[in-house]
Amino acid sequence: TEPWFSKLCPQGALQGGLLQPLLRPELRVGMGTWWYLKQALLLAWLVAFIFVRRPFCRLMCPLGALFALFYRVCVLQIRLHPGRCAHCGWCAQICPAGLDPRRYVGSHLCVFCLQCRKCPHQAISILPVWRTPARPPNVPTSEAVP
Repeated sequence: TEPWFSKLCPQGALQGGLLQPLLRPELRVGMGTWWYLKQALLLAWLVAFIFVRRPFCRLMCPLGALFALFYRVCVLQIRLHPGRCAHCGWCAQICPAGLDPRRYVGSHLCVFCLQCRKCPHQAISILPVWRTPARPPNVPTSEAVP
């Protein structure tokens, strides 16, 4: 069986539901209320892409919701080292979830992709929950974060 959210996924409406009836006229007979509902949802998501970054993933994806539940009990946490942050905004530009890690570090909206960890100033690291960030990784002890 197919999961319920797959029936409403805008990707399926775009890839299969929109193009296939255009390319294969014999499929147009099967277009009913469900097809029109999927196309309306696709249109709504396409409009949402103008205003929200990754709207389906952030607002409706059940997998993202499941990850968000487990992030709170995850053994590894993303930590911000404020003393090393240059406030350049690099981390916010690279974040695929559209978050600003300086404001939302440890947020349930984070998809834990670790792209922000590549910060050129080493202001973001991943640490076990039992370890406090004494200093950023790969930085000599003389430059420890206050």
